Amino acid sequence: MQRITDMQFRMLLNCYHQTGKVGVSAMKSGMDRKTGRKYLKSRRLPSSEKTVRKWRTRVDPFIDHWPEVVEFLQREPKLQAKTLFCWLQEKYPGRYQDGQLRTLERRVRIWRALFGPDQEIFFPQEHSPGEMMETDWTDMNDFAITIDNQPFPHKLCHSVLPYSNAETVTICQSESFLSLKKHLKPTATEWGALPTIHRTDHSSTATHQFTQKGKKRVFNPRYLDLLAALSLKPSVTNVRAPEENGDIEGIHQGFKSRLEQALLLRGNRDFKSREEYGEFLQDLVKKANAGRSQRFREEVPFFHAVDPGVITATESYRVRVNKYGMIRVKKSLYRVPSRLVGQVVEVVVGEDDIQVFFQGTFQYQTPRVQRNQQAAIDYRHVVRHLIRKPGALARYRFKEQLFPRFVFRQCYEQIQMVSPGTSGDRLYLQILLRAVEYGEEAVASLLTEYLEQGITLSCATLDTELQNQLGQKRDDLLHLVSIPPARSDQYDALISTHQEVPSK
Repeated sequence: MQRITDMQFRMLLNCYHQTGKVGVSAMKSGMDRKTGRKYLKSRRLPSSEKTVRKWRTRVDPFIDHWPEVVEFLQREPKLQAKTLFCWLQEKYPGRYQDGQLRTLERRVRIWRALFGPDQEIFFPQEHSPGEMMETDWTDMNDFAITIDNQPFPHKLCHSVLPYSNAETVTICQSESFLSLKKHLKPTATEWGALPTIHRTDHSSTATHQFTQKGKKRVFNPRYLDLLAALSLKPSVTNVRAPEENGDIEGIHQGFKSRLEQALLLRGNRDFKSREEYGEFLQDLVKKANAGRSQRFREEVPFFHAVDPGVITATESYRVRVNKYGMIRVKKSLYRVPSRLVGQVVEVVVGEDDIQVFFQGTFQYQTPRVQRNQQAAIDYRHVVRHLIRKPGALARYRFKEQLFPRFVFRQCYEQIQMVSPGTSGDRLYLQILLRAVEYGEEAVASLLTEYLEQGITLSCATLDTELQNQLGQKRDDLLHLVSIPPARSDQYDALISTHQEVPSK
């Protein structure tokens, strides 16, 4: 049976007023003559005559066990319909088929609307242009990003303007004060100005200090100093109330969704360098902000100018190098060149690395230690010392740091199977020394080849192969230099231009 639409009804009335003929009007409006006469008589829209069906067209398949489902829902309202359906299939084998899941989902949805508990509601907020900037950190490890085929655990420091939803992101290693400074500097540079208020959650970056009496968390002094330099007013959400920072939480989800889709289009999650990955993220942000440019321009007049130069993305410390050739910086240990033992050095700490200076002269740079590590030991600084004392390797506290790649650990384990104890440690240290002299990449490549082919590891074999590779590289470089043969006429021309000086 064909349903008559409201548009057909209006066409019927229009034609009837023009012609006064029921048959012609019904035909032009696409309906039967009897149907046309019925609507001309009732003068009611077809949509107003629809009735809500309150009867079932087929037997309810869950009628026998629906009380059990309701009992579960009353006790645990968060139970999903799919979970309950799997429970019914397990309890009553063969009774319910997978195609009936949607029926149960519809029944559960209707029950929740009629008898379920009250749901949380959200209140639309009015944001003033140029008033606030929200900042938060979000973990990115679920994306399995790799840099040059190596895992790259990291976070993003993420800011948003609630009025326009313009956002900025910065790659960082941890949720720290240094990462906040590292993020605010390019943000202030890009926008040229900042809003009035800066809001964060109750992270240790902003609120770590406690009052004496009530032990209430208050703003950290250095965080207040940073905001004062940028003319920003601090604001913080209540404890365990992320919804108060709802704009940045929503932006997190939106950005991650766009990133996931962009990675799927790209076809892989490996980047040649951290810089390439950073450009990939900034391109996503730029495309998202393009659609927010109009409201962002409305905010700019309410911003206040800031000088990004007041933000120093590093911190400096003066520490003494202990007898182990190590320094302790921000609760982490770092190995420095042994010639600095006993000296006081200046350490410049950034969010990603540290730099060591002595008497104003640069000495060493290394990546910062992450939370799951205890120390950063460069094997290049200790291998020669350990060769003189190979017995110290077995119980060396930072022994794990002496395996720069997995193949070096495999090499050490094989050596210990053949020559256990100090003799094996001595051989491994000699191999590690070759990594210092000839390059880690060249030695690792040879070790991988030897292990795959079952070749016995020895320094003599390794030296021969490495020297051959070095000689080959030198020959290749010499072939790149082309020296044309000398011509006698050019030599004669050079001699003819020589003027002899008369003797006195």
